[in-house]
Amino acid sequence: MERIAFLGASRGLGKAVVIESDKCAPLNSLLISRNSHLLESLAQSLSGETETLIHDFAQSQDLVTLIDKLESFNVHRIFYFAGGGPYGSF
Repeated sequence: MERIAFLGASRGLGKAVVIESDKCAPLNSLLISRNSHLLESLAQSLSGETETLIHDFAQSQDLVTLIDKLESFNVHRIFYFAGGGPYGSF
């Protein structure tokens, strides 16, 4: 099964893509976001195997943790959803 990482997927477009992807086929996914409450809620709603990582992309000191998790998860694809829309400017 393909292993997919969704970065910034706890709300908005990222969340919608995760939900729709899971409807097509159960995912083996890694969800990464800074909002732990929204991230855990999304993970529990999915039918596939899901891991989560709380990470704030604005904090560069946590970058090593993020990279280590992506490597250990053995990710095949990465989807990154940047902020914008009702949550801030691009």
